[in-house]
Amino acid sequence: MKNHTKKIALTLVALALVATMTACANTCNDVPVASPSPSVSPTVINPISTPTALPGAVPTVSPTEPVAPTLSNQESAALANRCDERISKISEVEESVTVVLGDQSLSGVTFAHAYRGDLTDRIVSIVGDCVKEIAPYMQVSHVTNSPELYQRIAALRAKQEMGEGPGELKNEFDEIKGAIK
Repeated sequence: MKNHTKKIALTLVALALVATMTACANTCNDVPVASPSPSVSPTVINPISTPTALPGAVPTVSPTEPVAPTLSNQESAALANRCDERISKISEVEESVTVVLGDQSLSGVTFAHAYRGDLTDRIVSIVGDCVKEIAPYMQVSHVTNSPELYQRIAALRAKQEMGEGPGELKNEFDEIKGAIK
């Protein structure tokens, strides 16, 4: 009786192993499936081939990387306004103006009267974190305290709010971005 029980137990373990390996074959290439009988050699069930990209196909992005949504100018300006509301809570910042374009942002800041320092890496990081808090997909946040660039960012934001064409906005955005050191 004991041998019969052992054979049943071994058979159940072998079947469980086959079921597990079969399920794994759905996600693994060339996975050998264990055989319940030692007289049968291991075989490969449904090897998965790597699909080739179709011409014009858009590459997929892993689900862990947030993707920038396609926003209208008005939606981007509203998002930038929310970023400015969040940035204004930084004790060193008096006010800010932000422009969001795709997965990048430009922020111009003026400092609070009590703050006697300059734009530091810490402040740039805090502003970037504020923007990312509002828009988690944001990849790069450019920050400046230059009065001239602040005015250019404000003018760009006004154009965005009025629905200016994306080409002109992008060109100005890139010029300002290049001027931020």
